[in-house]
Amino acid sequence: MKKSKNIESITLEIQEMISVFTKESFICFFTDFIRNHPNRSQEGFSSKLKSKLKDSLFLIALRLSSKKEGSIKLRISESNNTVLENVANKLNDMLFLYLDENFKNAYLQNVKQKDKLFVHEATFKNYFLNGKLNYREQEIAHIRRLFHPYNDLIIKRIGLDLNTLISLCDYSEEIYKKKTLTLSHSDIDFISRIKKIASEENANQIFEKELENLSDSFLDYMENPHSNFLFAQADFYEKFNPKEVSIFCDLFSISINDNLEFFYYTQNNPLDNKPIIKISNNTYLQIYNKQLPASLYNLLYKTLTQTPKEASKLNHRRGKKVFEEHVSNLFVDFFKKDSHYEVYRNFYIEGSSNEKDILIVSQIQAFYHVEF
Repeated sequence: MKKSKNIESITLEIQEMISVFTKESFICFFTDFIRNHPNRSQEGFSSKLKSKLKDSLFLIALRLSSKKEGSIKLRISESNNTVLENVANKLNDMLFLYLDENFKNAYLQNVKQKDKLFVHEATFKNYFLNGKLNYREQEIAHIRRLFHPYNDLIIKRIGLDLNTLISLCDYSEEIYKKKTLTLSHSDIDFISRIKKIASEENANQIFEKELENLSDSFLDYMENPHSNFLFAQADFYEKFNPKEVSIFCDLFSISINDNLEFFYYTQNNPLDNKPIIKISNNTYLQIYNKQLPASLYNLLYKTLTQTPKEASKLNHRRGKKVFEEHVSNLFVDFFKKDSHYEVYRNFYIEGSSNEKDILIVSQIQAFYHVEF
């Protein structure tokens, strides 16, 4: 890589390369890649990506930020894989500039400088290349603990109560699972029927008839293999009213026709707050199932901290009333069979002016000190 290359020029090159693909096919392809890459071959462009989640989200947002329509549908092929491999190489060149190029030569002169380089790289990779390391259920539980006292204010400012918002997030994943299961059953049924008729004398005629009798869902899948990621507002109507669904979609969706102002890898990705893409008037695509609860957290935090006073109050609750109490309860539950343990909260150590949060002393002569 030439020294004249910089982050901006490489990012522009990447954007030009991916803009040959239509926006819809590109988004659908990488949505499928995010969800299913552990079950697929780790060859080709996939093997080159440093962070399959973060790199994919970056590329989707970068493609949405391009005004070019694109004419090629992104499907698995040798030629398309070659393009994506080149994209992955460029992406790694760009990450090298973020990570090493401005630091390596100076930091490799002595051990202390190597330590600085290690801290720099570890911090960058942990913050920018990792997703949230928790389960979807943990995120939902945290949202309930933190925001449930503010339900009336949430209704006033958003138009939906907390439980409905959480239920909508959960149901969106149920819709995806139902569609995926339906497609899987169609696939399995078709394959089993083909195996059964393979030994028949008139197998060709029976096979042609079977093709005619294929379910609409399977034919739709053959035409659009990413259809299980798509949903319409009406898919929610079995459990929610149209107004609730409309508010939900408005809160968490970005139109595929919006011109996003996104460019840098280290920039806040708009998909972190709105992980649903509005493909057309009534067709939506949910990119990443785990991101939706995290986006709900971001929305509620922003909604409930519109003044410095509100922010201070919510931050105090988050630190003291939620995290601290939750951790304390976990330890108390862990030691409940131990009759000789003590829990000290908000205490001071002699000679120190800083308040400590929690100290647990048990008969096994172990000390558990937790700070927030």
